[in-house]
This record gives sequence, structure tokens and C-alpha cells, in this order.
Amino acid sequence: LCKYIVEVKKLETWELNIILGNNLKHSLLFIIILFILPSLSMASQPRAFSFENKVEAVFPEKPEYLGEFTAKKLKQKGYSYSDVNTFLVYSLVLLSDKQTFPENEIENQIGKLIEEYRQDVNGKILSNEIKVNENEKTGQFIIKSKHQKYTIYSYSKVIYDNGYIYYWSVQEIEGLSTVSGKKIFDDYANLFRLIK
Repeated sequence: LCKYIVEVKKLETWELNIILGNNLKHSLLFIIILFILPSLSMASQPRAFSFENKVEAVFPEKPEYLGEFTAKKLKQKGYSYSDVNTFLVYSLVLLSDKQTFPENEIENQIGKLIEEYRQDVNGKILSNEIKVNENEKTGQFIIKSKHQKYTIYSYSKVIYDNGYIYYWSVQEIEGLSTVSGKKIFDDYANLFRLIK
């Protein structure tokens, strides 16, 4: 991930100064910078890809593996796809380290994860829905934040499964994105799911 930050800092057109902190949710900020990386790809119909035989997530094309990194002393793996035609950014973060919560605390913990992400991007939660039952333990949320002169809408879903946490997100950049990130998210959020 550090190599991507260095590459972004070398770019003359975009002056992005994103500093990734040690917070788990803060690590999702890397998706904001990925739309300017040299590996941008052309748009195509989104479809589900399998990751480590644990989850399926939707991307227009096979996402780039960003490697393993540590945030808040927790190992994570990141994947991203940046669409140069639509200026939508798709990302997936898999938490490699297990975090077990008591069953009666899972809903509260998912809420805390969402709130911590909101704080990390200094954003505003526009919607937040948490579902915890025997079939699913998920949270879906929309966060609006500012980065320099851009307004970013992050449409995200988090899944908690037996101590492991998975995030999938579609980001829309107001004024640049040519397709609704919300529509893409609404159409494909149900395809971000555990592989059983």
C-alpha cells in the first residue's frame, strides 16, 4: 500500500495528501486515491468474484490485489478496481485477524465499525441499516465526506462472520462519476455475500 501512496505523491496533476492511520476503517480511505492510479481499466458489466473461498464481491473486472497491510494491529488484505470511464471506485477489504464478539454485542460492534469509519473520513452518515439474525450479520451504510474540493459518497456493506470482518464499497465522486454509485450498490449489494 505504501508504494501506491508514493506513486500518488509523485503525480503532478493530482495533489492528494492522504495519510493512512492505524485505524481499521481508516484503511478504506485508500480507495479514494485509487481512481488516479495507472492501472485504471475500462468499464464493463459488474459481476461477482470469489475471494479466498470466503466471500464474493462485485467488480466490473478482476480487481487489483493491493497486498496485505496492518492497521490498528490487525492484518488486512485489500482489493480495488477503479473505473476510468465512470469514475466509480470499487473496493474490498478482508480482515485476516479474528475479532470475536459475544452474540449479543455483534449489532453494537457493527455500529461502532460504521461510526469509526465516519470519524476517520470526517463524514456524515446519510443512512445506516444493521441486520443481525441467525442468517446474517451485516451493516449497510452511506457516508458523505469531503476530500479537498471533492464530495465523496461511499456506499458500503460490512459482513461479520465468526470473528471475521469483510467490507465492500462503491465510491462515487460528485461531479466526476458518470454513473450512480448508489444504483450500482443497490443493484449488487446482495451479491456481496459469504461463500458457504
